[in-house]
Amino acid sequence: MTVPQHPEGRSAARHENAGGSGSKTRSWDWMTIFNGILAAFAAASFVALWIQLRDARKSFAADQRPYLWMANEAANPIAESHANLQGEKQVIVTMKYTNFGKSPAVVLRGYHAMLLGPNAGRIRSLPWVETRSILPTGKVDFFSAVSDHVSDQEITNYTNAQQGNGITVYATWQYSDTSGNNYETEFCMTRLNSGSWAYCQEHNDIKNCSESACEP
Repeated sequence: MTVPQHPEGRSAARHENAGGSGSKTRSWDWMTIFNGILAAFAAASFVALWIQLRDARKSFAADQRPYLWMANEAANPIAESHANLQGEKQVIVTMKYTNFGKSPAVVLRGYHAMLLGPNAGRIRSLPWVETRSILPTGKVDFFSAVSDHVSDQEITNYTNAQQGNGITVYATWQYSDTSGNNYETEFCMTRLNSGSWAYCQEHNDIKNCSESACEP
C-alpha cells in the first residue's frame, strides 16, 4: 500500500536538500577566502624579506666600501716648498691622502691643480688622467701640485694673503670597490696666511655614483 506523502513533507525534503547544497557552497567560499589570505600573507612576507635583504646588502656595501680622503693631520698631510728656475720660482704643494674604508679602492682616474690668487669661480673640472691603481685600506699615497713660474714678491703676496686669495689646491678621484660600484672624492684646501691649511667652501664631497651625480 502506498502511503501518500504530505505536501509539507515533500516541501521539507526539498528545503533540506537545498540547505545541504548551500552549506557546501559556503564552505567552498570560506576555503577560497582562506587560501587567498594565505597567499596574500605569503606575498607580503616575501616582499618584507626581500626589502630586508636589500637594505642589509646596501648597509653592508656602505660599511665595507672604500673612502678616499685627506690623511690625518698627525701624518703631516701637506708639505709646501719652492723650486728655483732662472730667477723665478714655483710653489710645490704635496698632499697625502688615504683609504679610510674597509675594502681596497680601485682608483680609475683623477686630476689635481693649484690656483694662485683669488680663486672664486675658478675651481673647475680638468681633463682626467686615466689610471688603474689599487689603494689598500689604510695605505697613504700622495700627489704634488705645482704652480706656474712666479717671482719672489708674488710668493710673498700669496703666502700672506687671506684664505681664498693665496694658494689653493684641489683634486678629484673616481674609484670603485672590488664589486665594481663607483665612487667619487673631491676635496679642496686653501692656505691661510698663518701657514696652516683649511678646507675651501666648495669642492669637498664623497659621492656614491649610483646615488649622486658624479663628473662625466
